Amino acid sequence: MRAFLSGSGLSVAVARFGSVVALLLLFALPQDSRAGIAEYNAAASAGDYVAAARETAEAWESYDKSRADAVAIVREFAFVNYLAGDFAEAAGLIDNLLDDDSELSSRDDQPLVSRLLSDLIALSQESSVGNRNALFQSLQARLPEEVDNISILAARALYLDDWTQGRLEELESSSALALSFFERAGEEVLVDSRRAELLAAAAEFIRWRNVPSYDQFVDLHNAIVADVDRVEDDGTREALISLKWLADAWSQSAWTYLDNDNPQLGSHIDRVKPRELAGSTKGYFYRVTTAADNPLPPCETRLDWTVYYPPSAAYNQLIGTVIIKMDFDEDGRVEKHSLLASVPADSFGKGATDRVSSARLRALRGQDTDKCTLAVKGYIVTINFRL
Repeated sequence: MRAFLSGSGLSVAVARFGSVVALLLLFALPQDSRAGIAEYNAAASAGDYVAAARETAEAWESYDKSRADAVAIVREFAFVNYLAGDFAEAAGLIDNLLDDDSELSSRDDQPLVSRLLSDLIALSQESSVGNRNALFQSLQARLPEEVDNISILAARALYLDDWTQGRLEELESSSALALSFFERAGEEVLVDSRRAELLAAAAEFIRWRNVPSYDQFVDLHNAIVADVDRVEDDGTREALISLKWLADAWSQSAWTYLDNDNPQLGSHIDRVKPRELAGSTKGYFYRVTTAADNPLPPCETRLDWTVYYPPSAAYNQLIGTVIIKMDFDEDGRVEKHSLLASVPADSFGKGATDRVSSARLRALRGQDTDKCTLAVKGYIVTINFRL
């Protein structure tokens, strides 16, 4: 079964610790080797890896391959092309360090790093079991060495590929390997660490549907909430808040399954009581509010909304959870919405958001709508799809 984690920022991003690429020093290069280098340096220093990658072909073509630093230069160029998403160009460049017939006159001083980068590029070009296993082995070989950006990116790419390809059994080893790198990198890859833990717990739940999996989700959710309250960097906090909602959805989905009176055929599950999901002590999560210029308090309400189980046979007997944030106008109609989480498949969230226009917020009987308002923001709706 293929499973996808929605809204988790799975696109390749550079780890924030340390420098990404070592900018080339113009004064150290002979005049005939400087073509494209100034432009490359400017783009790389600005974090524009697509623009930097465009300069590498000309710069490398004119570069003196007999220089001792050519090894480091071509590895850097390959890495920048990987970051830019030009995997074919990245593969061609890194082959200079792996091909015995290369023009380079110096030996590779970091063969494990070059092999790791080559395997990372190969997996990005083709997600196959062979490429996956090659990257896993290269990461294992690299583990005793100093942690760098290539190792962090490779570790992340490996466990995410196992997840997106539905290799749930293999995810146990790839997430554990990734966490070994992340823990050594420290606080600046906290989001990566929490994401790896969450995917590992999700894989275990999908495979075994047991109470320990539910406990893992709740413990991880509460740990992420504590992280949100603790961290000072706004970008890190926002990424952790996204993971909080995913951990929330997985916790509710697991409990819904375990509490179901009609469990899936062939399953043997224990009864379980729901555990409390921690809230932010600093108010970082959404709460129902009104506009600043609206003097009326929110009405006590109910939400009228019918959402149907996804029709595809692929989701037959699959329990899922969707969490949506909604803003309503004065008539109780949805003004704006955002999908916070959809597990274990994106299609559950799509099925809900496709029908969001039919949702209607109504005041409870006895409410005087002249003294309260339906125009509220930050209304959290959680949908648990049962069998």
